[in-house]
Amino acid sequence: MPRKRTNHVVTEEVKLLKRRVKVSEMYLKGTTLAMIGDQLEVSSSTVAKDLEHCREIWLSRMTAAFTQMKAEELAKLD
Repeated sequence: MPRKRTNHVVTEEVKLLKRRVKVSEMYLKGTTLAMIGDQLEVSSSTVAKDLEHCREIWLSRMTAAFTQMKAEELAKLD
């Protein structure tokens, strides 16, 4: 039987997601990794890992959107 997630685990996941949103917003505004890390009180390597995770999500979403648009355009040709 799967274990239930505790409130602590969920809280930590929410904190992680909120930090990643902040990291990506700051990065897109041109803030350096070191400055982001200083402001969020994490290491620049943590910031780099957060950005890598965000890139993976962005790439996945863009690929899905492209696939959907391609299917729609091909459907028009039928």
